[in-house]
Amino acid sequence: MYLNSGGRKGGGYRGGYRYQKRGGGCFSTVFRLVMLLFIVGAVIGGIYVYQNMDDVRPEIQRVVGDVLDTADDTVRQARATPLPPTPDPGDDVALAVRAWERGAMEDAIIYYTSALPYLPNDLSAHYRLTMALVNQGRYLEAVEQAEVAITASPFSPDAWAVLAMTLNRTESPREAIAAATRALELAPQSAAESQPDLAKSRARALAFMGEAYLALRQTDLARTYVNQALELDPDSFEAWNIRGRIAQEVDLDFATAMESYMEAFEIAPYMTYLGIWVGRAQLYLMDDQEGAVSTFQRILEQNPSNTLALFELGMYYTRYQGNPAESFNYYDRCVQNDPDNFRCLYRLGRTLLAETAFADPRAAIEYLTRAHELSPSDGYVLYWLADAYRQDGDCTTALSYMSQGLAIARQTNDTGLTSDYENFAIPRCGGSRPPSAAPDDDEEGDDEESFDDSA
Repeated sequence: MYLNSGGRKGGGYRGGYRYQKRGGGCFSTVFRLVMLLFIVGAVIGGIYVYQNMDDVRPEIQRVVGDVLDTADDTVRQARATPLPPTPDPGDDVALAVRAWERGAMEDAIIYYTSALPYLPNDLSAHYRLTMALVNQGRYLEAVEQAEVAITASPFSPDAWAVLAMTLNRTESPREAIAAATRALELAPQSAAESQPDLAKSRARALAFMGEAYLALRQTDLARTYVNQALELDPDSFEAWNIRGRIAQEVDLDFATAMESYMEAFEIAPYMTYLGIWVGRAQLYLMDDQEGAVSTFQRILEQNPSNTLALFELGMYYTRYQGNPAESFNYYDRCVQNDPDNFRCLYRLGRTLLAETAFADPRAAIEYLTRAHELSPSDGYVLYWLADAYRQDGDCTTALSYMSQGLAIARQTNDTGLTSDYENFAIPRCGGSRPPSAAPDDDEEGDDEESFDDSA
C-alpha cells in the first residue's frame, strides 16, 4: 500500500502532493532583466570607487566606524543587563510532595502544575499530577496529563501504566489494555525479578490490565492478572483494590471485598480514590452509614472539590436520609467543580423531580439536557428528561424523548426500562395503559451509579 499516492507507485506523486513543473512566462523575463541591470550597476559602482579611492575612503571609514561603535554599544549593554533568573521550581515541588503525602490532592495539583513548566521531563512530577487528577475525579484531564507524561518519558513503564489507569476511568478498556501491554513490554518479567523498582512498575501495569479485563467482563483474565501483580509486589495497592472489586462484583464475597479495599487504603492512605472505595463498601456492603459518611467527610476536609466524595454524600442523603435539599447541595458542589460531571448532572435533575416542595421541573430539564448531551444513548437519562418535560406541562416534547428512550431500551434488551416506558411513562402523556411503578434508585442502572468503577 502506498500512503497518499492515489494507489499508484511513482507517477509524479510525493506524499500526497502532485508535483508540477513551473513554466517561465512574463515574470521570469522581468526577473532576468532586473538581475542584469543590478549586475551592471554593481560593476559601474565598483569601477567608480576604485578610480576615486582617495575621495571615497574617508566616507567609508566613517560609515564602518559608526557600525562598529553601534555594535560595541550593543555588546556593552547586553553585558550590563543581566538575564532574568530562571524560576526555581524547588519550593513548589517540595510543597507538592508534602501535599501528596498527606492526601491533599487539590494542593498537590496546584503546586505540580506551577512547577512542571520548569521540569518538562520530570516523570515523577508528571506521574503524581496525573494520579492527583484521578484522585479528584478529573478523569479527562488525567488522560491528557498521562499523555504528557509519556511524551516526557516514552520508555517509562509507569507512564504507560498510569495512562492505562486513566483510560479505564474514561471507560476505554481496550485502549487501556494496549497501554498496559506497552508498560509490560518496558518492564519484562525477567528484569522485574531482580529489580525491585521495576517489579513495582510491572505489578502496577498488571493490575490495570486486570481492571480493563474486569470492565470487559473477562473475569478469569482479570483475576489472573491481579494475582500475578500481587505475587510480584504484595504491596501493590492498585492490585489490592481491584482484587476487592473482583470479590465484590464477581464472587459476591463482600467480606473479602471489604478486607481488600481496606488493605489497599492502609498501604496508601494518601490515595483518596482508595478511600472512596472503602466508604462505598462501608455504606453498601456493610451497612455502616456512620463509618461511610465519616470516610467521605475526611476526604472533603482536605479536598473540598473532590467530585467523587461529593457524589457519594449526595447519594447517601438521597437514599438513606431522603433529604433532597442536602442531596442537591452535594450534587451542585460537584457540578460547580466539574461542569461536565455526568453523574452529578443526572442526579441534580433527579433530585429536582422529587415529589416534594423542593421540586423544580424546569431546572431539572436544564441539568438532564446537559447529561443527555454527554451521554446521548443513556435510556435512563432520556426517561427522566421526558418526565421533566411532562411535569412542566410539555407532553409533546416529552413523548419525543420517550420514543428515543424506548428504542434504546429495546435495542439494549433492558426489559425493565422497556416496561417502564410502555406501562408508565407513555400512558401518563396520553397513552391508554394504566401506570406501573416508575424506575427508582433500586432499578438496574442506578445501582451501577451508586457503586461503580469510577473511582
